[in-house]
Amino acid sequence: MEREIIIQKFCDSVNDGLGRGENRASSAYEALLPEMGDDKDLIELLDELKENFELAYQPQHFFDEPVLDVGIQLDQCYELLSHILGADVLDPKSAFERWLTQQKLGEKPATFLLMGRFFTVSGVQQYTPTGELAHFQYDPLTVTSGVVSVCAGDYMSLGDGRGMGTIGQAAARVGMRGMGHGKLVVQAYEQYMHHIAHNLGEKMIFMVLESEPRATQFWSSRGYRWVVDSVYIQPPIDYDETTGEPLYEPVEGEFLMVKVLDDPTATQLNRGAFAQILQVMYSNWYLPDYIPQEAQERVKKQVLGDFYTQCMNSLPAGDAPVPLGIPPQNAPTGS
Repeated sequence: MEREIIIQKFCDSVNDGLGRGENRASSAYEALLPEMGDDKDLIELLDELKENFELAYQPQHFFDEPVLDVGIQLDQCYELLSHILGADVLDPKSAFERWLTQQKLGEKPATFLLMGRFFTVSGVQQYTPTGELAHFQYDPLTVTSGVVSVCAGDYMSLGDGRGMGTIGQAAARVGMRGMGHGKLVVQAYEQYMHHIAHNLGEKMIFMVLESEPRATQFWSSRGYRWVVDSVYIQPPIDYDETTGEPLYEPVEGEFLMVKVLDDPTATQLNRGAFAQILQVMYSNWYLPDYIPQEAQERVKKQVLGDFYTQCMNSLPAGDAPVPLGIPPQNAPTGS
């Protein structure tokens, strides 16, 4: 039997299985094996076909890498983020492109970070948006690369040589969850944030993020803690450049979570430190400089006035440190 016929028969069988939600690698192998006779080269080819399919069906080679330039990796990461997150919490792709370009050209400090966890497999393979293999093709001369999970955010200075890393967006392909890819990309992200702080001559003392209720369990397992009883509001992320009107409504119901890097088991946080975290994050992320001056003042008053005050007023009264804990199901959401 010709090599091309064996390859075609195997691929037709496993692709028919993929269309039905089945892994037919073993049955395709067993059906074709008797036709190989004693031809060791053809048996070796059949073994390779099965191995290639299994590695494409469930990739085994992964690597974590910061995205430092506009290109295919940015395209893949942004597509994953947009597939998982809504437009009201995800900055436009043009913003990601602008930040990366400005950093590469040295027009701004390298404080924005996009970290991706990628996989590579042999051949030209097609995957669904959620991460399942949709079509298999045997081609040892080519390689397919894809993204599994992604984490994006910024490093922000707090003054006096201290700073905090923030996570603005994170996502993992649904079909590849439960395999540790989210945990590993966050770990790589945090490590690179330390690298950014070092390059700026600072020490990173906090990691901070906004979490949807459904994700708090994951973030809690990574050492992040909710400031107990705090009611957090995420301001609009984009505005009309001409009128300054917000393009989205503020997002309520998320949890502001903090990881104290010097003391991962901390059960409380200095109230002043939390106030600074909130103010610095609001100022860096939610005060647009591309809208008319009058609109900028209005936004600043709402974000650093109304939203900031509401969050601080939701804390227990007094000057004592604020408690840190894991968000319960019925935690206050501001709604």
